[in-house]
Amino acid sequence: ASYLLTPVDTNIHQVNVFDITAPFVSGAPDTTARVPDSALYRVDSVAFNVDGDRFLCKKSYTVTVTVSPLYGCSFDTENLRGSVNGLEASLTRSGSKVILTYTFAPTEHHFRDGTETFTRPSCSQAGEVSVTCRHCDTKTAFTLPAYSHTLVKIEALAPTCQKEGRKAHYLCSHCYSRFEDEEATKPLTTDEVLLPASAEAHSLEAKTLHANTTSHFRTCTECGLVRQDAEAHSYAEGSLACIACGHVKEENKPLPPVTVIGGSNTPTEPEEPSTDKEPARPSSQLILIVIVCCIVIFAILLTLVLLLILRLRNKDDDEEYDDEAEAAPSSTEMNDGATSESTDAPASTDGE
Repeated sequence: ASYLLTPVDTNIHQVNVFDITAPFVSGAPDTTARVPDSALYRVDSVAFNVDGDRFLCKKSYTVTVTVSPLYGCSFDTENLRGSVNGLEASLTRSGSKVILTYTFAPTEHHFRDGTETFTRPSCSQAGEVSVTCRHCDTKTAFTLPAYSHTLVKIEALAPTCQKEGRKAHYLCSHCYSRFEDEEATKPLTTDEVLLPASAEAHSLEAKTLHANTTSHFRTCTECGLVRQDAEAHSYAEGSLACIACGHVKEENKPLPPVTVIGGSNTPTEPEEPSTDKEPARPSSQLILIVIVCCIVIFAILLTLVLLLILRLRNKDDDEEYDDEAEAAPSSTEMNDGATSESTDAPASTDGE
């Protein structure tokens, strides 16, 4: 028998290399590779152009694969093609060997999990967010726009002799800056807004007049001092009441002296001690303590009385029980009586 042998093509037209690990950030180069099982060539070496021992972001890396044919085989000199991981690669001949070269696309930065710094924006200055890549320490910054002023009108407040006042102005609710105008073009400092307290800015009672024996006046509601321009009483002819304040003229009735702001030419009379003082009254706390003590004492007495009544009742019950016990016959006497009655009964029968 004769067999027809098919000649084997030892001329290699396509070189395919698989399983080359693509570069990933912070990873080390992997030099493993695989060829098809029916391939007539083998991989000699795999190399990456890495500066150091790790891949970085935003850099393209090239892998170089050196392939040599098996014994008795050779690469096609005209139509030889090659691929890495299924992607077309460039070919370079080196004697009987072929060098495949493929360039991987650069890897993006990883900012999402990186270090972040934040500068808050204000009404006068933009803010910034700075992020550092967690793999290659590359920094990038994003600008946050500045706020616009949100103004609130602050009404004026007049100063008094005890408290500071303020001017009418506008206050920003974001940065708390103060401005003179609504367009926020004229800034104000805190010292420019505040109005200091003044010894002359007394808040005088508008209607109520106070009086002593010689004059009438108004007092400051803040500090209690008397206005300087106190006026003397004026009486109508034949009247003892002042026309302005209604003060009734009474002789030998001293009133407390009055301190006048800035001094006064109106004389004041000294206060005399009063002999008709009302006796001191006990305070509400003392009265409450006395009431509580009375309630506690009453509760204790009531408890003692109830205990005494209960004890007497128990004593009476014990005496009644003892009297009943003495009056009732004992069980032994009852048994002896019953025995004697049974013995006498047959004797009477025999006699009959």
